[in-house]
Amino acid sequence: MLADFFYGHPGYIVGPVVVGFFTLLGLAGQVLIFRLVPARLRDENRDATIYMASTVGIIYAVLLAFIAVAAWENYNNAGEVAVDEASQIANLYRSSRLLESWPGDEVGRRLEQYVETVVGEEWPAMAAGRPVSENGAMLLEEVAELLAKSLPNDAKSAALLQEMLSRLHDAYEARKKRLLAADEALNPSIWVVQLLGGLISLGFCWIFGAPHRGFHMVATSLVATAFGLVIFLIVSFDHPYRGAVQIGPDPFQRLHGSIERMKATPH
Repeated sequence: MLADFFYGHPGYIVGPVVVGFFTLLGLAGQVLIFRLVPARLRDENRDATIYMASTVGIIYAVLLAFIAVAAWENYNNAGEVAVDEASQIANLYRSSRLLESWPGDEVGRRLEQYVETVVGEEWPAMAAGRPVSENGAMLLEEVAELLAKSLPNDAKSAALLQEMLSRLHDAYEARKKRLLAADEALNPSIWVVQLLGGLISLGFCWIFGAPHRGFHMVATSLVATAFGLVIFLIVSFDHPYRGAVQIGPDPFQRLHGSIERMKATPH
């Protein structure tokens, strides 16, 4: 599958392949038009071609910009969701150290296991485009059960438990958003419109009547290369947890280090 190639190889391989493909496509189409469409016909319709190419180019540029910005915003949002989830888990772990040894120790142990599960199981699955197991969700459910069974001794303990339950709910929500972001992608119809629009734009480059063929070939190749670069950019950001520019588990790895340091410090 194309997705396995795009997101299973480093950017220094995928980038040149994608850009090179569109550049070669632009040059091949130009050579074909040189052979099929007489130069006289292209020269006679140069003014009309310029007008129509400008109109189509503006429309297509706006479309590409919109898609690229949307992909970038989704990528940024996915990164923020991961940071928020790690932050909620970190706060829960710190709060668990303020509880009595039971259920505090058990809650802390489950949260540590959750962080290890996210880093060791869920992130590799997301990076490979595989379904994420329910192990992480089950650990959060166990934390909820432990907190629900805890009986506060005073108002301070009751407030702490209430705060932890609220943070656990926020962690659940952040987790769901992360998993949704891992599964979301541009609609296939958007890719069809995007690629067809690119071919139409290249088509106007092909039929443009330029006096010098060499200059015409260079200009067409540059347009095709720019098109390929934008496609590569959108592909890279379309799946935020996959590919060469994927969002890594850095927030959870840092959290795991923090947990190890807190464990070495007495309550």
